[in-house]
Amino acid sequence: MKIKSIVATVSLVAMLAITQQSMAQSNDSTQNNKIENKEKTKTLSEAQLTELTSAMETIQSILKEHESAAAEQAIATQNTEKKSYKFGATKMDRGIKHKTFVPKGQLIIGGTIGYNQFKASDYEFLMIKDIGANIRTTGAKVSAAWAFTDDVAAGIMFDYSRIQADLDNIDINLSEDMVFSIKDYKNIRHVYTASAFLRTYINIGNSGRFGMYNDVRVSFGGGQGKIINGEGKELVGTYENIQNIGLTLSPGIAVFATDFLAIGASVGILGFNYSRTEQITNQVYQGSFESFSANFKINLLSVNLGLQFYF
Repeated sequence: MKIKSIVATVSLVAMLAITQQSMAQSNDSTQNNKIENKEKTKTLSEAQLTELTSAMETIQSILKEHESAAAEQAIATQNTEKKSYKFGATKMDRGIKHKTFVPKGQLIIGGTIGYNQFKASDYEFLMIKDIGANIRTTGAKVSAAWAFTDDVAAGIMFDYSRIQADLDNIDINLSEDMVFSIKDYKNIRHVYTASAFLRTYINIGNSGRFGMYNDVRVSFGGGQGKIINGEGKELVGTYENIQNIGLTLSPGIAVFATDFLAIGASVGILGFNYSRTEQITNQVYQGSFESFSANFKINLLSVNLGLQFYF
């Protein structure tokens, strides 16, 4: 509205100036050249009026463009406010800046190896007496993943675990008249597991050295086991066939020691697992055992620590 008022004022002043110029030229002319001067003044006034009309049209065109741009900006602002404040939510800016931790196209290869042994001879613990045992566990994991986009990788993992337990003697004393003994018990079990996982990374800080990741893993496994109890004519042998299916959520942390080598540690906090074990004893008696578990807690038995190479 202010621009329109200014344009109207300029137009009025210009018209007054033209009128005064015409009157001045008319008064200074002689009587003989009166007709000729009027013709020139008329021509000059028409030229100025043409230029003024052209300028007015240009200004009106600029005003229309300005009004159209202002209307479009108002509509865009209104739509942005609707998106930002949908359902009464306030748009927040927490100042979080994303920095890539694992760029697209990197190959990630990792692995872990573990070995544990428990050995006891005539050991006592509470009601358990004369413990003679030798238990060994061995495990190895190998994984490979490819980052198909920044900070997101998909991969596979292979896991092997073996347990060998030799129990020479265990006495359980519930009372003086109630004593249970386990002797000459051996158990050997090995399980193979294949997994597919999706991993996402989050950079910690600005150095690019520390980062967090989370694995969503689907696993399928199978294995065999053998149980031997007793000796001589009382020897009893049981063969086991094991099947496992699981879905696990495992967050972890990665720390780069060099540009290509990182130390990773993860722990399972959410897991769904189904297991079925079929047994046959002395090649005659058959039995089976099924279990299903769903946990949302830190599983200390699933803590993994290993090396990861980034190429």
